[in-house]
Amino acid sequence: MKNTQYMKGGTNKMKTGRIRHVVAAGLGALIGLMPFSRANAGEEIKFSKGFNSAELTRDTKDNTDARLITNASVDLADKVKLGYHGLNNLVLPDSEDVDGAYSHAGIQRFYAGVNGFPLQALARCNTDKEGIVDESWRYGIRNTTLPKLIGCGGFVNASYSPDRKDLNLTTLLSKGFGGFYASLMQSVTHATEEKLDRLGLYTEAEVGRNLGKGVSAFVRTEVPWKAYDLDLDEIADKATTKAGLKVTF
Repeated sequence: MKNTQYMKGGTNKMKTGRIRHVVAAGLGALIGLMPFSRANAGEEIKFSKGFNSAELTRDTKDNTDARLITNASVDLADKVKLGYHGLNNLVLPDSEDVDGAYSHAGIQRFYAGVNGFPLQALARCNTDKEGIVDESWRYGIRNTTLPKLIGCGGFVNASYSPDRKDLNLTTLLSKGFGGFYASLMQSVTHATEEKLDRLGLYTEAEVGRNLGKGVSAFVRTEVPWKAYDLDLDEIADKATTKAGLKVTF
């Protein structure tokens, strides 16, 4: 997507894979454990689907977008948690699009940790419609307890890219109030080799109204911008506002 720079990888892409292989591998590994009802001296393996949603939006740049958020995890003997968190965006082709092409940008996160311990090991990669973006793997830690300290849901992820030599900190905060909700996602990437032009931020701010039965109407603004290029006119030009409907399940 044009406005999701924090999701983009290098210019070289892996052409042999497909995005469904990545998602299927993560979900398949989790769901494949479900038929086993006992483990480690008779203790159960528990499956949790987490927060999942599908949305359809129209934005201020005349694009029709779809987004799917997928969360699933398993607890092994109530001691170890393995999880998958996917965020996949799809820009649908306009009727004037000659070749009918669509664009896809996604982040696939895999994590593992010990129940009761606040930190989890994290591995994540970027994907496009061809598969895994080359040199996009990151490794780090994930924390879901820090947002709870301020009464919010969400997570804090810190990761390092051995290929790009940069650090990333991503924070998601969400809060419901009455029949409304609000969420804020902030991603900060900093190069570790004196390439200050690679330091950048990406922000998503969303406000929605719950309509009942898992359906909500919402407005979200997405802003990709560089920390050392604070030209307000340029930031406004890069920003995109979307309005649409979301279904949670």
